[in-house]
Amino acid sequence: MKIAITAKTQGALGMLEPAFDRTPYFLVFDTEFKTWGIHTNRLYDENDADAGVQSAQNLRRTGAAVLVTGQVGAKALIVLQSDSVKIYKATEQPTNEALNRYLTGGLEELSIKELPIQGGESNAKRRRNRTHGQRIYG
Repeated sequence: MKIAITAKTQGALGMLEPAFDRTPYFLVFDTEFKTWGIHTNRLYDENDADAGVQSAQNLRRTGAAVLVTGQVGAKALIVLQSDSVKIYKATEQPTNEALNRYLTGGLEELSIKELPIQGGESNAKRRRNRTHGQRIYG
């Protein structure tokens, strides 16, 4: 099985990048062969609103079944779920510590309800009641 960790640098002793959509690297640990791989998260435009989707597509190419990160945006979440990637939450820490915590059961798997979603108001919150001009929250 392959475990991907969002990382600020290329080494296993570097720090975890808490923002999935802006991570420069995915460090991928292969549990079968006990080896690390480094994959650059090639973003076409770092300011692009679809950076999370691009990151999810880049992660797909690594073959990882597990993602260890801090937070994931809503659009990226859809891609990750369609790929059946399990997501575990970790705070900013050395990537090797994040891996050890995952392997020993020390990280929490995030469900959709618990996942810290990045981004602004939901579409439901942006809808307006045309009759009264009031916001509808739902």
